[in-house]
Amino acid sequence: MAYLRFADLKKRGIVRNRMTLRRWIDAGHFPAPVQLGPNSVAWVSDEVEAFEAARIAEREAGKAA
Repeated sequence: MAYLRFADLKKRGIVRNRMTLRRWIDAGHFPAPVQLGPNSVAWVSDEVEAFEAARIAEREAGKAA
């Protein structure tokens, strides 16, 4: 299982700041992080990739409508 850190999410262009990410998580729009240590969290890469695929599918569905 691979993990992505916040910097990885930024590199992928998913999010730019932690506040937006927190809002998405709280609203249930983005997967919750996994606690790796007392001061360390990361996201499961498969869950992030599923999020990205869902966003692309939503975009494509919007174009078809």
